[in-house]
Amino acid sequence: MLRGLYRTFVFGHFWLGSGAAMQAWSTWWVLDLGPVPKRALLFVALATVSAYGFMRGMRIMDAVSGADHLDWLRRHRSGLWTLTGLSAVLSSWCLWEAEPDLFLLLAALVPAVLLYVTPWTQGRGGLRSVPLFKVVLIAAVWAAMVVLVPILFVTSTVPAGGVLLVAERFFFLMAITLPFDIRDLPTEPLKWTFPGYFGICTTKLFALIALALSFSILFAVSHEGFLWWSFLPGYMLVAWLIAKARAGAQGPYYSFWLDGTLVFVPLISVLLTTAFGNN
Repeated sequence: MLRGLYRTFVFGHFWLGSGAAMQAWSTWWVLDLGPVPKRALLFVALATVSAYGFMRGMRIMDAVSGADHLDWLRRHRSGLWTLTGLSAVLSSWCLWEAEPDLFLLLAALVPAVLLYVTPWTQGRGGLRSVPLFKVVLIAAVWAAMVVLVPILFVTSTVPAGGVLLVAERFFFLMAITLPFDIRDLPTEPLKWTFPGYFGICTTKLFALIALALSFSILFAVSHEGFLWWSFLPGYMLVAWLIAKARAGAQGPYYSFWLDGTLVFVPLISVLLTTAFGNN
């Protein structure tokens, strides 16, 4: 029973939704913007569940068998689509009374998600089949979702630090997404991916450089009372996970731990700041 609940939570994209909400909350905390808009966090979480349900639902029948999450999704395809539709409806409800500028941003993000997997863009793979573009697109959409969406939920003005934080999250998402390219190396066409072009070791180096850039930007946007160094243990965990990436690997390493860095990194920072940040 516990195994079934775990697989539903992780493979049903609830874990990713939790990570998206945690990253959106982190935006509010790092920029010191005051009370967190709970409706924005709920929207980001539900929209993530819906988007990943759609993208994986579109390609699970064509994907190579053997991947744990895709095999699970094949067996629960009808439930996946039900969950995807319900999450989409509930996330739309969260947009009630949102600022108009948010809808302009969503008008750009939604087509990016749709075109990511739809076959009419390039071959059967959608935008994900454009060489080297998949990781960049994922990082850019995620950065906008967890930084700009919660800000534009309540105001039409993005603070100066918000722009820097978009770049910080972009590099962080690049760092944790590149190992998934390494995982998919045996099944993805070589021309699509970073490890296919540059090799596994160089791809890991790119990921570590992106992680270092992310950490340096956190220092730039730090404010009084925000302990930027509190992110260091979480970033060290990410670096270790990047180093452990292997082609064709499956199991909790990717589905729980690497995806879980979206939760673990800000959570560790909050705990350390709570323990050592009060004077």
